[in-house]
Amino acid sequence: MHVWDTFVCYNFPMAENKLTLSIISFNTLGVPVASKQLTERYVTLANSIGDSTDANILAFQEVHTYVHLHLLKRFLKTFPYVVYKKALYGPKGGLVIFSKLPIVSENFSKFNLRGNLKDQTFYARLIRNGILVCKLKNHPVYILNTYFTTNPDINWLMKKPFTQIQEAQIHDLAKVITHIQQPDTTIILTGDFNFTKDSSSYALLTKMIKCTDVFAKFELPTYLRERKSLKLLWRIKFFDRILHAKESGRVDYIFLIENGKHKVAIKETKHTFDEKMKLYNGKLSYLSDHIGLYAKMELPL
Repeated sequence: MHVWDTFVCYNFPMAENKLTLSIISFNTLGVPVASKQLTERYVTLANSIGDSTDANILAFQEVHTYVHLHLLKRFLKTFPYVVYKKALYGPKGGLVIFSKLPIVSENFSKFNLRGNLKDQTFYARLIRNGILVCKLKNHPVYILNTYFTTNPDINWLMKKPFTQIQEAQIHDLAKVITHIQQPDTTIILTGDFNFTKDSSSYALLTKMIKCTDVFAKFELPTYLRERKSLKLLWRIKFFDRILHAKESGRVDYIFLIENGKHKVAIKETKHTFDEKMKLYNGKLSYLSDHIGLYAKMELPL
């Protein structure tokens, strides 16, 4: 069962011939929620976006409390449209979309199967993982932000029953996409999927929703612990085999689903927030245990 809510926003001028979307997808490591370091990381994250990027869409995962949501809103004033579904303690699923472009509707759909105590995935039930959806005003463009159940073993060679959870979530995602898909609709799907390109879950998702992996040529892990161990060696095939880089590769993605006759042009792709940054207290720190994805696209109007 899916829960949907709709909201209406105001007009916003756009380019006449094309729409340029620059998107950042980033798991913000919103735990522990009481950590002072989290506040400092969020302030640095918001300031760095304002200072050094042309992004007009931000898709964040793991924003778990209203305190930290309001902190991001305070420092991201150039992003007036903020999309999330309310829960008791914070955004449902930890999912938030910030946009400089007007949004005409926003929806949230929960995953029916998320986890339990037996397989150590009960965390996903607490935060109510799911799919956050919004549509741009005056354009048949949908932005989807999702956060799949976290693999408690951090082992990307997944076996059942964890694979069953992810496969069920892929089916839920496919239903949402089918619901919103129309002729000439463009869907941009972002998030932390917690499976790698070589997994059966990746194969199932790309088969069911017929999408383009915008970062298909990137092999470097987006989970920081693995990225640090492979940073100097990942390009060398010999070490790649020894250290199982492909087995511990990307778990964060931006997918593109096109239905119109005019193709979306992918102009730029890169990693972001992949190095330590100076926090406002002067300390050096990574902003998360993930790195961010940045993609610039041009969509025909």
